[in-house]
Amino acid sequence: MEDHITPLKTGIRYGGFLGLAMIVLTLVAHYTGWQDFKDLDSTSSIIVEVVTHILGLGITIMGILYYRSNNEGLLTFGEGISVSLFIGLFAGVIGAIFMYIFASYIAPDIGEAVLSTIDIDEMSEDEAEAVEQVMGFATSPVFLAFSQLIGSILLGLIYGLIGSLILKKG
Repeated sequence: MEDHITPLKTGIRYGGFLGLAMIVLTLVAHYTGWQDFKDLDSTSSIIVEVVTHILGLGITIMGILYYRSNNEGLLTFGEGISVSLFIGLFAGVIGAIFMYIFASYIAPDIGEAVLSTIDIDEMSEDEAEAVEQVMGFATSPVFLAFSQLIGSILLGLIYGLIGSLILKKG
């Protein structure tokens, strides 16, 4: 008996691919110095962002195509969105676990690097303290992991809208 293809199964498969691809990209960018948290407007940081979105969109479209080709060539807009949301969810779970480890052990200085980009010299002492407190939370491993998960789901939706509009057949 042939295994029936579902958006969930496709999402797990391609979400795993996307999650692993993003881990590899993050590690390569980190260890080669391409991702500079002190200068997010640098050319190398922008290239990393562009490559991230190309990978995300490409793997999501591959997942939608896989689902369509294993569903008798049919794909509704809703099925395409479902597949992409599951891809985003599973890539996000993998990415969130990795981001926690990355921010805790591999690059624990991310928070300090981001905080160093803020000009607190022109702020009052109370404002500077408040900014440091908020940024300390916003760059904590737990917050970064949570942001990774939410961001992956939202990007999965955006990539799915694009891919589903292009690939739907019904």
